[in-house]
Amino acid sequence: MAAGAIPPPLFFGQRRDTGIVAPEHGLLEERPWKYSRRRSRDLKRRAALEPDQQSDTAEGQTMANTTSAKKATRKIARRTIINKSRRTQMRGAVRTVEEAIKRGDRDAALKAMTRAEPELMKAAQNNIIHRNNASRKVSRLTHQIAKLAK
Repeated sequence: MAAGAIPPPLFFGQRRDTGIVAPEHGLLEERPWKYSRRRSRDLKRRAALEPDQQSDTAEGQTMANTTSAKKATRKIARRTIINKSRRTQMRGAVRTVEEAIKRGDRDAALKAMTRAEPELMKAAQNNIIHRNNASRKVSRLTHQIAKLAK
C-alpha cells in the first residue's frame, strides 16, 4: 500500500498488523489509523489536563440531534437554575434552625423552624429533595428543639 493511502475496511474477525511504518524520512512512527488502548487513554488524559479547551455544552451548544431533544436541554437548563435557587433557600432556612439549636436559643429555633418547615415541604413537592428526606429533616429538627425545652 502506498504511503498516505487509506487502508481497506476490516471485516469481522480480521485485524490489522500493529507493525511500525518507516517513511521516507527514515523515522519510525505508528500507523495513523492504528490507535491502541494506551494511546487513546493518553489522549484522554492529555485532553483532561488542558483546561483552555471548554466543552461544547459550556458554550451553549448542545449535543442533541433532534429539535425535541434540543428543546428538552433548554428546559432542563431553565429548571436547573430555578431548582438551585430553591435548594439554596431551603438549605439556608435549615441552617438558621441548626445555628439557633447550637446556640441553645429555643425561641429563635422555633421562629426559624416556622420558616424552614414550609421550605422543606415545598422542596419535596417540587422534587428538589425526596419527601421522606424532608420529613426526616423536619422530624430531627423538631426533636432537637424539644430537647432544648428540657
